[in-house]
Amino acid sequence: MKQWFNKKVMIAVTATAVLTSIGAVAYAGSTVKKIQAYQNAGISIKVDGTKVNLADGKEQLYPIVYNGRTYIPAAPVMEALGGSVAWNGSTSSVDITSAGSDDSAAIPTKDAGTSSSSSSSNDGATVSTGATSFPQISADAKSADIYETLKPIASYLIQVYADALKTGKDDKMDTWLKANVGKSEYGNYYYEDSLKEFNKSIEGYRDSYDATITTPIANSAINKAKALNFNDDSDYMDGKYSRDFEYFVDVEGANHHGQIGIYFFVNLNEETNQYYLSSVNFY
Repeated sequence: MKQWFNKKVMIAVTATAVLTSIGAVAYAGSTVKKIQAYQNAGISIKVDGTKVNLADGKEQLYPIVYNGRTYIPAAPVMEALGGSVAWNGSTSSVDITSAGSDDSAAIPTKDAGTSSSSSSSNDGATVSTGATSFPQISADAKSADIYETLKPIASYLIQVYADALKTGKDDKMDTWLKANVGKSEYGNYYYEDSLKEFNKSIEGYRDSYDATITTPIANSAINKAKALNFNDDSDYMDGKYSRDFEYFVDVEGANHHGQIGIYFFVNLNEETNQYYLSSVNFY
């Protein structure tokens, strides 16, 4: 199983916000300027009335006051708002993604009998409920084409997985798996196994990490999945009797980063000459 929590450096809203020492040195011809600033442990940050935890692992961060202005770390604040923050080394920029910045055209459209609205989780980002059903796949279909077809479904299920990290509930996943995992010509049916693996993964992370970590990570995953922003680890494997398709999104929040993903395993039913969804794994 791929681990998606790893320590990373806290990203701040401006270069001045990462200064922890006091001094005053200017560098001629440079964009970097060392200033005299003060950490103020008496300032708290609240989002919708809830105090934001500014801890970076064992280190407690504080707002910085400089020249009459207060500078705060961007990452924990954006994560509390349901967004995410990432450092782009190639452009030397702090890239902020808001909770509502996803492209609605990239969100799966509704299928027959399925609402296209969004359902609210207990914090920040919401899950699109416009997921399509798992399609019928003919034996001669190309894996590259199937991979593209399954992207909206992978998007939805990664969102559902992330939402369960926040709520601990499996009802959305239970409903989808029950409706879409198929039976082989021999009567094999792995719906319950897929749901058990889902719950095992969710429970493992919720037992290991509290909401200050799981919530921003989950919000990051929801936003990335909605935008179909799958990373380079996403791929597929060909086979005559079975194929698998894997989709991963990079996630970051609460000074951790990594990835969340899903694997679709499809097997060939030789009686119908079609592939069916045999099981789903989550990472």
